[in-house]
Amino acid sequence: MQMPKTADKCCIHSYLLLVTCYLLLIQQALIKDTPQAKLALWNALQANHERLHLLGHQDKVLYAEFDPKDSQRVLTVSSDNTARVWHLSEPTNPLILEGHTKTVKHGCFDPHNPDRVLTVSFDGEAYIWDLKEPNRPIIILAGHTAPVNYGDFDPNNPNRVVTASSDGTARVWDLDFPDNPIILAGHEGDVWFARFDPQNSNRVLTVSQDGTARVWELEQPDQPLVLQGHIGGVIDGVFDPNDSNRILTVSNDTTARIWNLSEPSKPIVLKGHSDIVWQGAFHPQDSNQVLTVSSDGTARLWDLSTAQTSEILRGHQGEVFQGTFHPQNSNRVLTVSSDGTAKIWVFLNLCQ
Repeated sequence: MQMPKTADKCCIHSYLLLVTCYLLLIQQALIKDTPQAKLALWNALQANHERLHLLGHQDKVLYAEFDPKDSQRVLTVSSDNTARVWHLSEPTNPLILEGHTKTVKHGCFDPHNPDRVLTVSFDGEAYIWDLKEPNRPIIILAGHTAPVNYGDFDPNNPNRVVTASSDGTARVWDLDFPDNPIILAGHEGDVWFARFDPQNSNRVLTVSQDGTARVWELEQPDQPLVLQGHIGGVIDGVFDPNDSNRILTVSNDTTARIWNLSEPSKPIVLKGHSDIVWQGAFHPQDSNQVLTVSSDGTARLWDLSTAQTSEILRGHQGEVFQGTFHPQNSNRVLTVSSDGTAKIWVFLNLCQ
């Protein structure tokens, strides 16, 4: 199955990656959950939007992120089958990570060791790279039978990685024993994302085009908790950072849902958007407030105590693909749109 065609608008359809600090948010979840990386972005955004051109990729750039420990380094991945690591003080001389035979869909720095990078590709493989010896990957994670859409490191265990694939599975890899991954099988469509529970990395969340999200206990991977209710593909899902028994999912059925894992048959349904909902985020201090962004050109803030919209953020002239709360001042929200702009929204009544 194919991702909705509008997903192509998350890409930069140019041979030039234009990093304007805020436009480094090329696809959802581009800023790592570290105060340093997020704050660097916000400070740059509120300064003068100085442009830095990172030239070199020969096709669409699909994803970018800052090094969580050094905001002068940026990772990009591209349809030209490569990833590149750029140092912003020397942007004409990136490290080029070559080896994949098809589009590189996603990549990330290892939060425990930023000289290690994970890339995943439509060639069905994931690579671990040592940036001190970047000529070839140090570990090849092979086994998926279709494009790999997403991958990430375990935030609590530097030797574990999760990948999500269009073969309908996610896999959890022990980098010391990469030939024997835990296979999370059961979805009946593409798996777009797989994420470790930040409070318990023996638990993984997956979301799929089959309309479900699933929560897997890695000690019993054949018995996932299936979150059913969306009537379209589930595009993204995140754990509540303050209570990982709550999960937010968003869907191309135009809704978002909040699931309490102790009562998974009774989600809170957030209705109001009129097109695909691409991403959602919990307020970092008050998890009863949620942000969603949509192809309808708006972002919305929701009060979960009433399941109603508390604010509608209008002003973009295109689809809104990404939104995040300010890492230190959560009365501010950043949104990024296909209209080529980012906007900062300031509120007086959000929890600090």
